[in-house]
Amino acid sequence: MQKLKDMKIKKRLNTGFKMVTGIATIAAVLGIIAMLVASGRYEYAMTNYGFSQGDIGKAMVTFSETRSALRAVVGYDEEDMIEAQVSLHDQKKEAFETYLKDIESTMVFPQAKEAYNTLVTDLDGYWDIDAEVLELATSSSDDGYLKAQEIDTGELSPQYDKIYQDLATLMDLNVQKGDASKASLHNMELIFMIVISGDRGLYCDFHPYRKHDSCRYRKASDSFGRTSEIICRR
Repeated sequence: MQKLKDMKIKKRLNTGFKMVTGIATIAAVLGIIAMLVASGRYEYAMTNYGFSQGDIGKAMVTFSETRSALRAVVGYDEEDMIEAQVSLHDQKKEAFETYLKDIESTMVFPQAKEAYNTLVTDLDGYWDIDAEVLELATSSSDDGYLKAQEIDTGELSPQYDKIYQDLATLMDLNVQKGDASKASLHNMELIFMIVISGDRGLYCDFHPYRKHDSCRYRKASDSFGRTSEIICRR
């Protein structure tokens, strides 16, 4: 194949422009691919790691508020205060269960699925004990609240601590996965930048108006006749 520098000027220009156009097209295609890949990975990370962290955080808060409301029911004497806390308890419990369903759909990697299953297992029976304490605390029995306090402290409190720790573990796993995904996106960005930069280097190499070529054209100001002969021979 004839080298670019050995071609006549017309052929050289045509060939050079074709090469430049081809390289520019490749760079554009790589840029589009990079944007699509990065966008897809970002959306995946946000859905499964970013949004899930928010759901887990809200689940932790509502679970804690459910517990606080129950303890208030056990401790209060005023009927109005007790009714208000029972209502709050039920609202927060419903919200917690909604967030728990949302969390399940975003558990896409094995460690998270295992942690979620542990959480669900530890939750088994928790709400039954919670309901028993609530019923005793709101009963008309004189010793009902005493029995409620006994069950709350002896049975429900340890199980609550365990479940809350399960939620904290789930949060830590998603934060770690989110950080790893962020680093992966950064590395992908660097790789595509290097590839596109390489294409730009080739663009400069094959451009028909490189610096040493332009010097030949500037000689035209000295002698049109002599310079035109040089160009024709190229």
